[in-house]
Amino acid sequence: MVVAACRSEQETSVAEARDNVPAAVKGEMSTTETVGATGRNHGYIRRFYQQKGQYYVTVDYIQFLNGADAVAAAQRKGDAQVDVQNGDTIYSVFNDYYIVNDSPRQRTFRLADQAVLTLWNKTGELRQYNATPPKW
Repeated sequence: MVVAACRSEQETSVAEARDNVPAAVKGEMSTTETVGATGRNHGYIRRFYQQKGQYYVTVDYIQFLNGADAVAAAQRKGDAQVDVQNGDTIYSVFNDYYIVNDSPRQRTFRLADQAVLTLWNKTGELRQYNATPPKW
């Protein structure tokens, strides 16, 4: 399971220019709601807890988009940055990524102790790290 802790669409549109987005983030891409061995999902962790010796995580799925897909999604939502160059309208998104979170539905999963969560930490410079539930 891949879980992202990223900014919302609104935060993305006003993000500070000093953000340094690592190549690993630029290479990320979400599938939509596919779940299973072949699905790659990103989401906001809404709750992480332990109950009766079992670990659980509540996730709000998102689509993490970059490149042309990010720009197209931002255009549909009216969030794309607009620039006119030589009479042509150019659309873009800050740092070449955009997060779509259209569904408020949250899902809770029981995690095995050896499950590996891939997380993004933005307490300083954006960095990726892996953690098992007991270590987290």
